[in-house]
Amino acid sequence: MIRYGVWIAACLFCVMGCEPTEEDKLVVATTAGVPAPAFRLRDLAGNPVALADSHGAVRVINFWATWCAPCRVEMPTLEALQEQFAPEQVLVLAVSVDENPAEVASYIAAERYTFSVLLDNHRQAAPRYGANMYPFSVIVDKRGRMIDKIAGITDWSSADKVAYLRQLAEQPVE
Repeated sequence: MIRYGVWIAACLFCVMGCEPTEEDKLVVATTAGVPAPAFRLRDLAGNPVALADSHGAVRVINFWATWCAPCRVEMPTLEALQEQFAPEQVLVLAVSVDENPAEVASYIAAERYTFSVLLDNHRQAAPRYGANMYPFSVIVDKRGRMIDKIAGITDWSSADKVAYLRQLAEQPVE
């Protein structure tokens, strides 16, 4: 019974936490063109991965958690997006804020996702990007500048998102 109550509370928190506030919308509007905060996180194999490792690619950084129902709905669209591009063009970096890396690895394996998954279980990167709700995504251009933040669920496989990212990927690095 307690487990059921915790599950309901987590779902309500996630659903309520996924609606952007006016303050969040302000953050989105004021960060365009700002350099993306550097980070160095571990992937599921334990290897260190830095944001700078993918310089020259457009990055879609998606902050998510296994306990977040909207995040789970969004994940297949991130997979579909990554299938549209070579990682050198557009790279999905799914940054999990879960506390238990084993749960993340189990979920990713069960769903057979192939995009890059990084672990932010100590919340080193998420706060630096303003991710205070999940899912929360940041698009980083080839030069490392944040150009868009999206609070809440997004269909990354939609024609307009794919076209937008393709346009960014085709721009030369100045």
